[in-house]
Amino acid sequence: MADYYLDNNRGSDSNSGTSASAPWKNLSKIAAVTAAAAGDAFLLADDSEWTLTPSTRVVPPTTWTGAQHNPVIIGKYSPSSQSTGQRPLIICNVETVVGDWTYNAGLNGWTYLYPTAHINRAVLLRLGDSWLANTYDMTAGAAVESVNGRFNIGADAQTVILYAPAGTNPVDYYGKVVVSAQASGAITLSSGRKWITVQDIAFRETGCGVLCYSSDALAAGYVVERCRSDIGCLATVGGASPGNVRAWIRDNEVYDFGAIGIHVNSSGGAGIAYAEVYRNRIDRGVHGWAQGGIYLQCRNAARDAICFVHHNEISNCGWGTKDKSLDGCGIYAETGSDGAMIYGNVVHDCYVAMQDNSGRRNIWSGNVIYNCRRGIRITDEALNGQMDHISYNNTFFVGDLSQNASSFGNTVQGADYPAYWMHRPTGTFKVTAKNNLIVKSGGQRGRAVFGLPASGGTFNLSGNWTYGFETDALNASDNSASGLSITNAGTSDPSPYLNTDYSLKTTISIGGIPMPNPLRNAGTYVQGVTLRNGRTQPGMTPIGAYQ
Repeated sequence: MADYYLDNNRGSDSNSGTSASAPWKNLSKIAAVTAAAAGDAFLLADDSEWTLTPSTRVVPPTTWTGAQHNPVIIGKYSPSSQSTGQRPLIICNVETVVGDWTYNAGLNGWTYLYPTAHINRAVLLRLGDSWLANTYDMTAGAAVESVNGRFNIGADAQTVILYAPAGTNPVDYYGKVVVSAQASGAITLSSGRKWITVQDIAFRETGCGVLCYSSDALAAGYVVERCRSDIGCLATVGGASPGNVRAWIRDNEVYDFGAIGIHVNSSGGAGIAYAEVYRNRIDRGVHGWAQGGIYLQCRNAARDAICFVHHNEISNCGWGTKDKSLDGCGIYAETGSDGAMIYGNVVHDCYVAMQDNSGRRNIWSGNVIYNCRRGIRITDEALNGQMDHISYNNTFFVGDLSQNASSFGNTVQGADYPAYWMHRPTGTFKVTAKNNLIVKSGGQRGRAVFGLPASGGTFNLSGNWTYGFETDALNASDNSASGLSITNAGTSDPSPYLNTDYSLKTTISIGGIPMPNPLRNAGTYVQGVTLRNGRTQPGMTPIGAYQ
């Protein structure tokens, strides 16, 4: 086993790099080691900072051969006798110059060709001092509006289209234009690189911190742990046929991300053999187009994908200017996300806590949702006729953000169905919701627990505990009676947990015995299990069990 040291403040590339007293300077030295094996470690000084571009990002060679229980590590060390407690910092983006931009009258804006292909709407732009995500839902390659900051991506998945007046270059118009794309990881782990762990690294202003990818049949295992990302996606797990990637994303922190905080994406229906995302803290997805704190497209045509998302805390996911259905979502299971287990998560202060879109057999259990406008949106936007949603043992406090009724697309959707809203079923459309505690805690913001699609489906919605709603279900298209027979416990009166103004009672009485209101601690003392970072870990049984 060998250790290699890198220090941007005190190092030199002419050093041996094999001791803390003779570290290398540049991260390019990592890829120069072609024979890294099990137990080898590349250690970055915790007080150093590196600025990379897509062409200088860290791409370990395919000859690395870590083992599952003895991986190659990219981590940190303290160059002094006493650790600073910091993480080494990596910044990866492109600051454009005037000559990079070309005006295109047909696109009503200026175009820039990014150094690598496969950028998408998750790209981040810094205009002057402000970072923005793409806030406009349009076809790739379409012209942009004459609005400051409006941008799109080209149909080639490599071009950025940015509005600025015809006679003024964007760099001059905005003062600075920096581009950071999610598709290129500052550390890129791809096919053939077996069993690598990235730990204790900080990323800032970086579209993607760590890209974990596989497109060949070799078993590639990647761990991203105890890392932090500010302004950008922390990690993307992806693959293409016949990829065989396995990834564990755990104990990380993500703040101020743009479109996506952590992304699990299996391109073309193949590539991911196993993905587990857990114990992460994700906060402030506020750069305009906050698609999802955790975004899942975990599907695999070659084998059954296995994806677990559990015990994460996700909060403050904002919504974009277009008020799209997917904006401000804590956990988003995108089209074709099959068989994901999503459990024990706490989602709060988001527009939509969870979304299940055209998925098959995704199971949502034991999650705690509070201070969210909507609990879960179930859709078949892809019109694949395969939606089969299952949710049980969840706790919902919904309807208690102050958006206008029409700010979620239309008045009916925005106002009347803050718990479950269902949309666009085709073919087979199944929804099973059992043993959930669902409380409307936002005054008059909501009528029915379940907003059903007008064109029907197969629904099993009995056996829940509901409080504060006028009725169990209505047709979401016109607020008419659903005709569905549902039997749930609870009443339209939110007692015993809520006061008449829908605020939480301090104490309640059950069976004539006074006791503290357990709902006051939603998301704080669920099951009373404390994590080492001081937060609490929700259990598989929600506080509905107190009923």
